[in-house]
Amino acid sequence: MDLLPEQFTNTADALANSSVHALLLSGVHGFIPDREAEYLAHSFTTQHTGIAQVLRPEDGKTGISIEQVRRLYQATRSKRLNSVMVWTIWLDGASPAAQNALLKLLEEPPAQTVFILLVATPESALMTIRSRTQTVAAAPYRVANAEQWLALHAAQLDLPVRKQLLFLAEGSASELYRLTTDAKYQLAQLANANTAKTLLSGSVYDRLRCITTAISDREQALRIVHITVAMLTMLIERRPNQGLNQQLATYIECYEHLKENGSVRPQLLAAITTRAH
Repeated sequence: MDLLPEQFTNTADALANSSVHALLLSGVHGFIPDREAEYLAHSFTTQHTGIAQVLRPEDGKTGISIEQVRRLYQATRSKRLNSVMVWTIWLDGASPAAQNALLKLLEEPPAQTVFILLVATPESALMTIRSRTQTVAAAPYRVANAEQWLALHAAQLDLPVRKQLLFLAEGSASELYRLTTDAKYQLAQLANANTAKTLLSGSVYDRLRCITTAISDREQALRIVHITVAMLTMLIERRPNQGLNQQLATYIECYEHLKENGSVRPQLLAAITTRAH
């Protein structure tokens, strides 16, 4: 059983049979759709004899660099006979300059070359990139299928842990796969979920301690606030409450400020002062 929903795989197979040369693939709930991209690339290289390559940010970098794009230009110049080259490019986090450097490749794509650009959301890409690509959105998995998949591939985990992983993945097949196969990442995200719970329901002391000791950097802060927003959304669906609505709006605002490079600690301090009544 595959995690990817039939809605997405059918779309991917149809695209592989088309003349498309550049796709902008966005994820579910802001998760990078690397599993979906892997399926899409495989579909292209299976239906047309070809090779799949992946361009990721270099170690320690948040996005691909202009120099990496320059090397990509060189790599796409090689001539191939009766074969397709599929490049999966992690565009999310790339600077405007690096994205602009890609434009010429998208405007004048080399023959028999397909680009799959990965982003958390379409807005992560410049408008000029979006106008030169076909946008494709990953589809959320069906919960029943994901539960069966976990029972097969993560039987060693207790049922409560599996349910927590389903909650953390938020319908993203790529995220659930990573949570299941990367033990270190799994532990880190379960710890982040516990921190999010503390921010919502812990004592003033515990919440302040989380901000000063449990949250080490912006990336972790963004992930914890993301989880907090998901928890609040679930609580509101179960029990509508004006106080919860206010908290949700506060944490969404906190998330947006953090994405815009707002200072981590002041943003979190402002968020935890809003409590549901």
